Amino acid sequence: MKTTTTTKIWGLFLIVSLFSGLALLNAAENEKNILTPEIVAKAKELHGHTCPGLCIGFRVAEWVAREFETDKPENKLIAVSEIAMCGVDAFQIVLDCTAGKGNMITKNSYGKHAFNFYRSRDGKKVRLLWKMKETPEFQKKMQAINSDDPKARNIAMQEYIMSAPFDDLFVVMEPLEEMPDIKRTKKDIPCSSCGEGVETLLIKEKDGKKICVPCLLKQQSAQNNSSL
Repeated sequence: MKTTTTTKIWGLFLIVSLFSGLALLNAAENEKNILTPEIVAKAKELHGHTCPGLCIGFRVAEWVAREFETDKPENKLIAVSEIAMCGVDAFQIVLDCTAGKGNMITKNSYGKHAFNFYRSRDGKKVRLLWKMKETPEFQKKMQAINSDDPKARNIAMQEYIMSAPFDDLFVVMEPLEEMPDIKRTKKDIPCSSCGEGVETLLIKEKDGKKICVPCLLKQQSAQNNSSL
């Protein structure tokens, strides 16, 4: 896959912004540019800095935005990241997937650099898995950089992520899980154990009683310990 104009522009933009904090490049010639200066600036502000992890998020978000046509208002997405990492902040800005709306889910216990996206209206889905392998050309470039200069290596990694062909960075595959249900009832039910209110769709039942997940896990743990 050939490197897009947008990829080249934003690879350079991010490197320049590390030193000047200014967007010195204009990507206006790309009529369907996803990573506009405003979008990148918002993501950087949300995350606090630019870094390789945020760049991974930019590449994923840009690809998803094009493939799922998120510029059309009817194409709402649900994002599920299998790890809590910097790139999730890019998803929130570029794809409008946020924790508050419930369409940005992070499953940190999975611990994989894999990102799942589902289009709500028709179920279109994809899982993008970070390969975590650099090309021989990049490895040579990194070897040429002074190992005592972490900033230079960090910048080189960002430049590589933003300029490398997408297929060199990610495996495109089917999600391992179905699209999550993010519906909300806006009604709470009190837990029979702790008394705290629980979202209707998330409360569990044990021995005919409604119980929240923390209390259920606590009871299960106590039962397991008593059986030892």
